[in-house]
Amino acid sequence: MSYLIYINEKSGEILHPDAVKLFPGFKRLTENEILYIVLAYDYCSPYSHFTLDDRRRRATMHVWNDNKLPELDKRQDIQFAIDVYKSLQYNPKEELAKTLQRRVEQLSGSIEDGSAAVEKTVKDIRLLRDEIKSLENEVLIAYQEEGKLIGGGQRSFLETLQKNKELYESVKNTKPKSI
Repeated sequence: MSYLIYINEKSGEILHPDAVKLFPGFKRLTENEILYIVLAYDYCSPYSHFTLDDRRRRATMHVWNDNKLPELDKRQDIQFAIDVYKSLQYNPKEELAKTLQRRVEQLSGSIEDGSAAVEKTVKDIRLLRDEIKSLENEVLIAYQEEGKLIGGGQRSFLETLQKNKELYESVKNTKPKSI
C-alpha cells in the first residue's frame, strides 16, 4: 500500500495530511483527479505493473468509467501535482527496476522478431530479471526498515517525504532530458 494515499472503496481516498503540507496544491484538486494520479503514478497502485499509457487508461476507466484518456495530463496544475507526487514517493531502486523491466520488454520483442542471437538474448533477459528481483527485495527490506535511525529513534513521515523529494529533485536536475 502507498505511503502517501489510502484508498478506501467505501469512502474514497484520503491524502495523507503530511503530503498536503509539502504540496498544498493537492487541496485544489478534486477527489477524482487525486485518485487518477494515485492509480496512474503510485508505485503501489494496482496498475503499477502496466506501461504508463496502460496505467493512465486503466486509471481513467476506474475513476470516470471512460476508456478515453482525459486532457488532465495537459493541465499545468495536474502536471505539477503528478511531478510532486512522484517526487514524494521517489525511490531510485524502484526507478532502476522499471528501467530494467522496459529493457526486458525490448529484448523480448527482439526474440519475437526472429533474432539470430536468441540464446544470448534469453540469457540477458534472465540476468535482468534476476537483477529486478534483487532490487525489489532491497526495496521491500528498505520499506520494512524505513524510518529507523541509529540509537533507536525514528524518522517522521514528513522527514521521509522531504528526503524523497530532495533526492528526486537532484536526480531530475542531473538527468539528461532525452531519457
